[in-house]
Amino acid sequence: MSINHAAVDRLIDSMSFTQKVGQLNQRLFGWKSVERNAAGRLVASDELKQEIDRWGGLGALYGLLRADPWSGQHWGNGIRPEERPEAVAVVQQTVLERGAHGIGVLLSEEAPHGHQALGGAVLPTNLGLGATGRWKGVREGKAAVAAELAASGIHIALVSGLDIARDPRWGRCEECFGEDPLMASRMCEAIVTGMQGEHRSKVGRGGVAVVLKHLAAQGEAVGGRNGQSAVLGPHDLHEIHLPPVAAGVRAGALGFMAAYNDIDSVPCCANPWLLEDYLRDQLGFDGIVMADGLAVDRLEDMAGSIPAAGRAALLAGVDVSLWDEGFARLEEYVDDEQVAAAVDTALRRVLELKAMFGLLPEDGADTAAIAMPDADAIAQATADGREQAKRMAREAI
Repeated sequence: MSINHAAVDRLIDSMSFTQKVGQLNQRLFGWKSVERNAAGRLVASDELKQEIDRWGGLGALYGLLRADPWSGQHWGNGIRPEERPEAVAVVQQTVLERGAHGIGVLLSEEAPHGHQALGGAVLPTNLGLGATGRWKGVREGKAAVAAELAASGIHIALVSGLDIARDPRWGRCEECFGEDPLMASRMCEAIVTGMQGEHRSKVGRGGVAVVLKHLAAQGEAVGGRNGQSAVLGPHDLHEIHLPPVAAGVRAGALGFMAAYNDIDSVPCCANPWLLEDYLRDQLGFDGIVMADGLAVDRLEDMAGSIPAAGRAALLAGVDVSLWDEGFARLEEYVDDEQVAAAVDTALRRVLELKAMFGLLPEDGADTAAIAMPDADAIAQATADGREQAKRMAREAI
């Protein structure tokens, strides 16, 4: 769907500062946004309603359909495949009814190697995909994953691919394609073109927006401990860890996730060289930068307070939060001209992404006309994904 830039400008002008900040927040665990009533039907939770009322809308919602031990969602309490249309409809309708501007919410889901939801098609891990050496096959497999996500009403896929395996003690090596930056670069291109289409042609048309993670050098963590410092010189940074980032930008990725770690003592979420000078100015990236979960709040010791942590991340180039309080406290900087300008810049990126999925009201309309998921389309897309998973598993072996 094309972007009506004039309509985006009008929306920005019509918003209060609090409403603008709300569009940059992704604070809730999505599975807590719906609950079952006495009749067993899915309804909006009070937590969801309170969040919408606080901001006059909702920017993004993470993990509505997520199911795994970490989330505590399983076949006994989670959203089943046939319930996905109902869950998405409940959330979107609640946001439209209670929001101030008729703007839908971006739904983001974990998709490290498939949709991390009950009944989702799951490909081999990235180590397995790397073992195939076939980026064309990976592109086909990722296209099938994107089709399932899109059929389920999801807009953003959080996808691992940028990390390079540098220490076998690191517990997330399965998210890496291996030790080779060229392999990772080719595979990141395959992820983006598979899930978004060539030149973003499938975005809003049976595909999803990709947020590649993690930016950057998370696989270099000292001692193999997740989120620890990456101590490396500019040569290794540029030759080992940044080639997959450049490949993702060339392929048209609509998002990157700023990592937990610091690079030579500068946290990735507060690194203007990484997120602005390199990513945007040098590579020409034009999408959103999302913080990793609670990564903004980790800046508290550096910045001096939680609100200052949010300010530091925003001014460094982060557009969208993930679970943190720092971005929720940005409204305290209503009189800070630098923050106000950065909020408008980030907001424009978020609204332009929403426009690609038809989440903004058309001219003359009060609310967005959002197409809701279809259970039959979900079932067919999932079946296709499982066939791709079987093929890729055989190739990986």
